[in-house]
Amino acid sequence: MRTIHLLWTIVIGLVGLFHGSADKKAVLSRGHGTASEVSGRTVGGSPTNISDTAYLQVFTLLANDGTLTTPIGQLTNSGSCYCSAGFDKLAVFTGFAGPNVAQPPTPNFPNPDNLTSLTIETFGNDPTIETAVQIQRSTAPFSPVWCNDDAPNHGKLSQATASPLVATWYRVGISYKSSPLPAGTTNIIWHWSYQ
Repeated sequence: MRTIHLLWTIVIGLVGLFHGSADKKAVLSRGHGTASEVSGRTVGGSPTNISDTAYLQVFTLLANDGTLTTPIGQLTNSGSCYCSAGFDKLAVFTGFAGPNVAQPPTPNFPNPDNLTSLTIETFGNDPTIETAVQIQRSTAPFSPVWCNDDAPNHGKLSQATASPLVATWYRVGISYKSSPLPAGTTNIIWHWSYQ
């Protein structure tokens, strides 16, 4: 059975979300079925303030894999791509469990069968979008790093497989080159799969 999960990601660098006291609450609306940007919502309190942009991501989760639609506004110009130069937009996702890692009750990227390989790919996009995917450990030692910026037979899209995974947490970097970006592109779609 397919389950749709909504993952709220607030893009702010975790500094300065609320312009004032800590007792203020953000008012955000829910999207239905597609990734959308929630911008300029009112933050309660006195005086009334405006929050930074928040992005709603929607992902489909199956037993050992899933697909995430990430708004391009969430990918920022911080960081770099390990396997190639020129990628100016990056988003990092954490919470990918290696085998035999104690996982929270509702993990974002579960590995319930304790599988030892993780594949990340961007094949759900326009093949002219130049993407890169990078997988590495979330804590030291950060190596090895698995990275790809052009998968064979998929235009400028990417696929990387991390194997073997060990009993630790991993993070994934999704990058793209913003120039040229096809007109109307609002999301980067990527898929993860444990094997």
